[in-house]
Amino acid sequence: MTLAIDHLSKRFTTLRGRIEAVHNVSLEVKAGEFFVLLGPSGCGKTTLLNLVAGLEKPTDGEIRFEDQIVAAPRKGVFHPPRQRNVAMVFQSYALYPHLNVYDNIAFPLRVMRAGKGDIDRAVKSTAAMLDIENLMDRKPAELSGGQRQRVAIARALVRRPRLFLLDEPLSNLDAQLRSRTRLELKNLQQQLGITTLYVTHDQTEAMTLGNRIALLKDGSLVQVGTPEDMYARPQTAFAATFIGSPPMNLISARIRQEGERVFAVLGDPPTKIELTKDMGPDRSSKREIMVGIRPEHIHLSTERSPLHLSGRVSAIEPLGRELLLHVQTDCAAILVLSADKDLNVGDTVSLAVDPNRIHVFESRPNEN
Repeated sequence: MTLAIDHLSKRFTTLRGRIEAVHNVSLEVKAGEFFVLLGPSGCGKTTLLNLVAGLEKPTDGEIRFEDQIVAAPRKGVFHPPRQRNVAMVFQSYALYPHLNVYDNIAFPLRVMRAGKGDIDRAVKSTAAMLDIENLMDRKPAELSGGQRQRVAIARALVRRPRLFLLDEPLSNLDAQLRSRTRLELKNLQQQLGITTLYVTHDQTEAMTLGNRIALLKDGSLVQVGTPEDMYARPQTAFAATFIGSPPMNLISARIRQEGERVFAVLGDPPTKIELTKDMGPDRSSKREIMVGIRPEHIHLSTERSPLHLSGRVSAIEPLGRELLLHVQTDCAAILVLSADKDLNVGDTVSLAVDPNRIHVFESRPNEN
């Protein structure tokens, strides 16, 4: 099933005034796609999920399942959740504590008044798919966090919904279990082919799970793309620093034109990086820019050159195979990934930047 969101907005009235949690968001999710809503806390991603589920009414805009309008305030259309055939998994799992696993999974089918035989077959097949057949007689209090999460997913999937909605379902799991469950969840979604909308603030989850990602900030859409697009071609400074771990370095720079060549000039004494024609902002109007460089695209050099940045190592974070260096330069504090284990705090280093790996933005992160 395809999902279309057109110019969707949601405003709340509070004691502090009117708050626009979702502002003019337009998205299209393809049939069978695993689509991730990513952003910091308070960016509107859960509100957007609730609007799709029918738990909230939009203030403006339109939501369509295939060609069917399920919410459109200007047309007087609003289908409640029971008419949308969507399934939702919450961060808290929301299992019924007095019911065992079998009855928790069977609950949606009993509400739909399905036959006893149909319920039994559906519950057992879904439990087998999630490898929880041996937990059927247990109560939620007797389960681990990972087991509760599987039961919550089973309860959501047992009635074969048109749309699968997940609101940070892995955030309560420890790091090792979360990593393993991500793989299981992606394999399950591919096996079932259910269109899935997944909310998270964790960019690692978004990158590993999503076919595509929508990045939100302050209720507005910042960028939509594949994980590779989001990482390699961020459109704003906010997207550049939110996607990727460790985050991209952002350095203030000036544009300098020398004949037909254009350079980004960093620091004083200046370090020059030549900009290609498709790389920079409007050169006639923007003299101040932000240059973005990922830590893995900066290399330690034994040479001192006007094309290199010079700085002092202020801190070192061992990451196992690599070190994350905090280097204080004259223009910014810069993160560098390096395999050189002989470095010490206080060492002076020369940093070589690949000009083909830099990104140029027109404004500072808080302006995007």
